[in-house]
Amino acid sequence: MPKQLTTVINKPELATLCADAISELERAARLHPEWPTELHYHDEEQQEGNLAIARALNDHGRATGTSLFSEEFLEFLLAARKPGNNVAARAELVQAMAMLLRNYCHLNDYIPREVNP
Repeated sequence: MPKQLTTVINKPELATLCADAISELERAARLHPEWPTELHYHDEEQQEGNLAIARALNDHGRATGTSLFSEEFLEFLLAARKPGNNVAARAELVQAMAMLLRNYCHLNDYIPREVNP
């Protein structure tokens, strides 16, 4: 089994990251004020298939930062398809955002420190 990492949560650093993300959101909204009316493609079957793949990886010891985020984001997309499902969709989106933050917590683990010759 591959080495597992222990997540250390540095709240001040994450607060700065979130503030940076909000600043980037403001910049993006100024530069590109229009936003698509569609949240996702209409191929629910493909999204469910992608979700099944991510879950299989995560549930069978082959999880990656990408597969964990993908599972949560795809759960958000599927929850958002159901009319009036705002509370559940929001909860799934919060979980997806948490996985992005967790990926950030391991940035130094994921990004090589040196260039290999």
